[in-house]
Amino acid sequence: DGWTGDGTCTCAGGWTGDDCAECPDNWVGENCDACRPGAFGESCEPCLCAHGDCNQGREGDGSCACAEGWAGETCEVCADSFFGDGCQPCLCLHGECNDGLQGDGSCTCTGNWDGPECSVCLPNWQGDACDSCVDDFFGPQCEACVCVHGTCLDGLGGDGSCTCEGEWQGPA
Repeated sequence: DGWTGDGTCTCAGGWTGDDCAECPDNWVGENCDACRPGAFGESCEPCLCAHGDCNQGREGDGSCACAEGWAGETCEVCADSFFGDGCQPCLCLHGECNDGLQGDGSCTCTGNWDGPECSVCLPNWQGDACDSCVDDFFGPQCEACVCVHGTCLDGLGGDGSCTCEGEWQGPA
């Protein structure tokens, strides 16, 4: 400016750059009047959504719509039944998953379920809900019948008592 100036610009109205032709951070548009993608609100603050979509733009409030498997205000934690760094889905069918960012996806089976995904019955159990004893097992723990020459009173309501065949006698 004048004889004493050095040729540098003093930008007005929020313009930036050596020649005052660039929009300030987080602003775009011919008149720098819109938020850049990933910014929101009247002052175009940066969105903080880690794993999801931000309600962005001048009318946006910065709230996050989390991607599948993610939760939290900024989508920074795994949703229930998702685990690990990438929040993969847990595969437990009949059990509790070790979920969360630190989880490994392993399953703790409930009831009489077994297997890595809690998808098969424990030994000696059967049925769609693993809620009955296999043949020749009895009682609430599905214990093995010990009848040698006879028929066992088996099943959940059975007591394991034997009905002997022919001339056979005794408790087993």
